[in-house]
Amino acid sequence: MRVIIRYILSAIFFSSAITKLIDFTDTAIYFASTIAVPLYVFKFLLTVTIGVEFLVSMGLITNLYRKLYFYYTTMIIIIMFLLFSIVLTFEKKDNCGCYGTLITISPLYAVIKNSLLLGALSVLRIWPNSHFFIISNIIRKC
Repeated sequence: MRVIIRYILSAIFFSSAITKLIDFTDTAIYFASTIAVPLYVFKFLLTVTIGVEFLVSMGLITNLYRKLYFYYTTMIIIIMFLLFSIVLTFEKKDNCGCYGTLITISPLYAVIKNSLLLGALSVLRIWPNSHFFIISNIIRKC
């Protein structure tokens, strides 16, 4: 079950990075106009975001996700995306930009998606240490 959750989370981060990369210029223009920052600044920020999404995706597939710093870094990234989606929801935008401008997702769905991502990441972190997991392993061995 943990492996499935890891791969699903990894696929979400990977697909988000790929779609932003495919439609890089339009995504940068969309966000620069939404946030009112110069285009060159947002191109840099978008490049960093895509790189971090690729790293998170690869970290979830490898054993890096078990490291505590990786967990907290990923949690901070998801919370930042969640807050940004909430802001876009109140501004009545029609695209959150989670997948660039290639795939349009409403900010409300992005809030739901990011909340589910936080929950899934928490399950990954808590599951092996929970009493339920320990008790179920003891029962299987009996």
